[in-house]
Amino acid sequence: MLDEAFESAGWSLEAGWHIACSRSLTYMLEDPEYTCVTPPEPYGAWPNALANYDWDAITFQSYPYGEATAQTEMEAVSVMIDMATADDRNQDCVFYLYVPWPSVSSVASWQSEWARPYTDPTAQIIKSEAYYEYLFAMMCEAYPELDIRMIPVGQVLAQLDQKLNEIPIPVLEDGEMATSVYDLYRDIYHMAGQGRYIAHRTVVSTLLGVEPSSFTIDSEVARVPLDQAYQALAQEVMWSVISNNQDTGVTESEPSIFFRQNTGTREIVYRGKLYQSTDLQNWSAVDSASPYRLEPTQTYFYRAAVVR
Repeated sequence: MLDEAFESAGWSLEAGWHIACSRSLTYMLEDPEYTCVTPPEPYGAWPNALANYDWDAITFQSYPYGEATAQTEMEAVSVMIDMATADDRNQDCVFYLYVPWPSVSSVASWQSEWARPYTDPTAQIIKSEAYYEYLFAMMCEAYPELDIRMIPVGQVLAQLDQKLNEIPIPVLEDGEMATSVYDLYRDIYHMAGQGRYIAHRTVVSTLLGVEPSSFTIDSEVARVPLDQAYQALAQEVMWSVISNNQDTGVTESEPSIFFRQNTGTREIVYRGKLYQSTDLQNWSAVDSASPYRLEPTQTYFYRAAVVR
């Protein structure tokens, strides 16, 4: 379903996927052949796709299953990234962590579920912003030489939930109202068409680095006629979140650059790490020999592997 969106934005998409429904990355490492959706040929399951093909983007989705924790998920991610980058392959690939949404709670608000803390990497996975931020930080720390980014679907839904709480609006053309993001679910785990619209456009907008209003999507994504006001609000929220989150890689403004007096050195803080430069072109991480080059360019992707 992503094909039409890519084509409408002027790009073609060649994608592989390894989807293990309701399973963690930890489980996928233990049983690399299990899938609930048949992977496309010639890529097949993730061991073959990552070991034998080059990609522009690879996405990971961490999901609570069994005893999986941030630590075991990071171990699985490391195996997959190491496989993809062996022999200096996929060095220009962008690795994304897809951030989903919490399950419906019968006792807590959506925001309460999303705000649940996560500070112990050996604790079981929870679908909260803190958990995904924790795992994302682990990925960035483990691979400072790679381009690690985030697809912020959960963050988009969080901001949309605040909007809906303030001003309920019709979601469907028949006038059905939404007062919370919970109204966009079809069951306690999955989004209905109104929510799939958000997830789909957020993914494409982040991958291509373009505003969500600049491409079309397959009508099968929503499967229901959406109200125009809802679409406009959703697109406004999506782009606000995507373009103001430096972890997406498509922020509209560059990080602040600081001049260190008397040394001629410029410093920049990027994803929590300090980088230095003397010419504003070549950046080196402090206490690291790995160079980081700041380039205000746009990157587009046409081949992506989905691991979730």
